[in-house]
Amino acid sequence: MGKLYFAIGIHNHQPVGNFDHVFEDAYAKAYKPFLDMMEQYPQLKFAIHNSGCLHEWIEEHHREYIDRLRAMAQRGQVEILGGGFYEPVLPILPEPDRVGQVSTYADYLEKTYGQKPCGVWLAERVWEQFIISSLTKAGARYTMLDDIHFKNAGLIDKKLFGYYTTEHEGNTINVFPISERLRYLIPFHRVEEVIDYLRSIAEEELHPLLVYADDGEKFGTWPGTHKHVYADGWLRRFLDAINENSSWIETIHFSEALKTLQPRGCIYLPDASYREMGEWVLDITARERYEQLVELLKDRGVYHMVDFCIRGGTWRNYRARYSESARMYAKMLEVSRMVNASRSKNRARALQELYRGECNCAYWHGIFGGLYLPHLRRAVYEKLISAENMAGKTGDTIRISDFDADGLPEVKLSNRWLNLYLKPSAGGQLYELDLRPLNFNLLNTITRREEFYHREIASGKHAQQPDAQVPSIHEMPSDAGGFERYLKYDKYDRVALIEHFLAPGCDVHALADCEYGELSGTAKSRRDFKLDEKMCSLVMSSREVIFTPDGDREVLFTKTVSLTKGKSSFLVTYVLENTGEGTLVADLAVESNFAMLSGQDPAKWYFTGDGQKAGGLEETADFGVNSVFGIHDERVGLQVRMLSTPGARVLAHPVYSVSHSESGFEKVFQCAALYVVWPVRLQHGATQEFSVESHIGKL
Repeated sequence: MGKLYFAIGIHNHQPVGNFDHVFEDAYAKAYKPFLDMMEQYPQLKFAIHNSGCLHEWIEEHHREYIDRLRAMAQRGQVEILGGGFYEPVLPILPEPDRVGQVSTYADYLEKTYGQKPCGVWLAERVWEQFIISSLTKAGARYTMLDDIHFKNAGLIDKKLFGYYTTEHEGNTINVFPISERLRYLIPFHRVEEVIDYLRSIAEEELHPLLVYADDGEKFGTWPGTHKHVYADGWLRRFLDAINENSSWIETIHFSEALKTLQPRGCIYLPDASYREMGEWVLDITARERYEQLVELLKDRGVYHMVDFCIRGGTWRNYRARYSESARMYAKMLEVSRMVNASRSKNRARALQELYRGECNCAYWHGIFGGLYLPHLRRAVYEKLISAENMAGKTGDTIRISDFDADGLPEVKLSNRWLNLYLKPSAGGQLYELDLRPLNFNLLNTITRREEFYHREIASGKHAQQPDAQVPSIHEMPSDAGGFERYLKYDKYDRVALIEHFLAPGCDVHALADCEYGELSGTAKSRRDFKLDEKMCSLVMSSREVIFTPDGDREVLFTKTVSLTKGKSSFLVTYVLENTGEGTLVADLAVESNFAMLSGQDPAKWYFTGDGQKAGGLEETADFGVNSVFGIHDERVGLQVRMLSTPGARVLAHPVYSVSHSESGFEKVFQCAALYVVWPVRLQHGATQEFSVESHIGKL
């Protein structure tokens, strides 16, 4: 039996905006004990990647970890890996940001550890061939990707025990295949199984190189792993086993492998990420068919022969599945253009804030992605708005552009206090409302959609317990009890200024349960529009048909949104003209969904009149007819004060989503839904006018 080279890579990450106690828990359960253990085996080499978001936190809270890691690097045990500074998915970034993220973090790590990384960790292992040019420009020589990338390119298992060279426009980089088999064995199965697998490769191949590179959170923060890995001794037994078999297992750094071993050839890889990511991005129907096909092939015993042909979707389609992801991405691109073109004295700080706002976790959803987590979305917007404030103009402006790259124009009204993004092609909905002094987007919400795992909740069925010492997250059954009543699915995006025509006397509980009937398609009507730059206003109009029990009614619907110059307020005016026959009798309900981050915080409440507390954000309530009402949030430090003319019936309810994470199923407060309801009684040829003025201010 010949020698087997074994390259080990550990990736540690916590996203921008995660809670401090989560950082601390992960440090205590995984990052520190892993380093403690590896220090006892100085002869065993490994590479480590700490994302920049995590590294900055460790540097502030546990500087001793940095000092210890530096000592291990200086004696040659540890190879430091670079990557995008704040863990972005590189292919979606503009070219200047791709290069900037990687090169800036490389400089930072060189200053910290005395060695400049030549290898990069790619967030979520998302690969597109063109990023080679950006990586090489930033000084990278190699990266590692899942072996499924290589299988999708046509390689069989026997050709995966080494590394390859790939190129784009003549720029070359080396790529190492990460063993999927090892990702599922380590640290979940018995140590003997791992060693037996390594031995089987060493017996069949001549001087093979085998790569294990995966999340460091598997060694302590995944459910059950801290006890399994440390208290029960899995990691110590594993390291001892490598030592005991050192006659044929040699741990090696990736950079050493480049010097010691020849590449196995040139390879061109398709756009891909790890296998599970390709499954999560599929819509419900496609995911169901994908799962059925995989099970069919496994039942027939041929899946292992054709798994390289079975692929899911592409990471970019998270933006197609989730409009919230698409809007964050569009905001990132807009701010990137502003910052990279800026000549401001704050440009360096603005770039850093931009890079933080490019942290990938809030842009997607799977077991790990944080799109459903309000605090992660908030952090992205907070950093992007902060960068915009440093780089952009603060005067009154009105701008028309295809901000979200959907082929249709949007309108942005701005002053030093507020940004309003409006979509005339979808009812003139307000989909982003930034309070710039607080770097806070009040419409950082999410729409409740059916997810594939909701079927597990509805059916009450659980995944089978795997044949492992401790289950992987991908194999772990979740407790689905108690979540059924929260499986509500929205008719529209949870944004603001959504107009509904409803039957008179609409019930707030029907609104909360999405069991109300629309009398028209007004909520998403495509509206003609014109700008009034002098008044910083957007005027939109459409002809609507209202289907009432007494017959169809035609209405000319005009909606004007005006940003108050030099103030933190805006006015929305509605003018309805009955252009058809008969009298229109209906309710006009204007819905706005405010992202208040928590529904049960006593520092957040609804108020009416002169500020009287009317109820908490977790309440489903009818506050009656009011001229003044709003939301008070002492935690964030803001107040939304709304003035209705004439007085309107005010309804409110909380919005909860049900999502899936490494901890199981979660009920998450997403926003407070607030409805302003006016009775419409409109005879033929008559007009009726309503308005609501919103003051958004710091406390």
